[in-house]
Amino acid sequence: MILAPHLIKVKKKEVGLPHISEATERQKRDGMCWEKEDELYNDGGAFKITARTSEGIIVTLIADNYYGYSKKEVKTQISYAANLLGNVEEEHAGGAIAFPSYNLGDGFADWNQFAENHLTFDEMVGMYGHIMEEMPEGYAIDKTYRDIIYVPESSVFNLVDQKVSWEKQDKAFSIRLNPKCTYISPAGYKVRMSKNPYVPSWRLIGTAAEGTFCHKLHCFGGWKIGNFQVHQRCHHLWSVFHCRL
Repeated sequence: MILAPHLIKVKKKEVGLPHISEATERQKRDGMCWEKEDELYNDGGAFKITARTSEGIIVTLIADNYYGYSKKEVKTQISYAANLLGNVEEEHAGGAIAFPSYNLGDGFADWNQFAENHLTFDEMVGMYGHIMEEMPEGYAIDKTYRDIIYVPESSVFNLVDQKVSWEKQDKAFSIRLNPKCTYISPAGYKVRMSKNPYVPSWRLIGTAAEGTFCHKLHCFGGWKIGNFQVHQRCHHLWSVFHCRL
């Protein structure tokens, strides 16, 4: 990293930019050409030039008297190195997948949740039968995690009776509602028992199958105006914002 604030006085002609008569349309649009020999590069304003290689070698030249840019550039280079290495993130970046959960009380039989993707128990077994052990009563147990129970889309949970019940071929079936087990419907909706941390009672907890990915903003300093901090450069999982004052 090279800090060289005096380079704001470098002329366009001196750095090899073409005359406007020889410039491309893009060079004209970006101001990367000159008409008069005394025209300054970037109109005499601060600028940064960075060269990177696929091996991770980075050389950055900063022509400005705001030396805080060096800290931001270090973080940028760390992020670049992390991307090249793969499966790692820069220190200030991070995230989590949040799955909404709900207090279902003493009973639950919400067909909208159970049949959200219109998948039946038989179709689920056909798709994932290799990971579960199907029982003749019409439910299945995970082969790896024996406390995960797959139940039909018509299941009814009753905490008072401690039963999970459903119908199969016009016959009623049920299994014990076990506080150590998690029950999953064909739509992926999960139901489990949970003890209330404040009173001596239990309730059913339902968890949605689809989560929300929450990603922490990854920011590189900025300017403070009054009581507001204005970040010059912020990286987000979905968007990149460039704010220049």
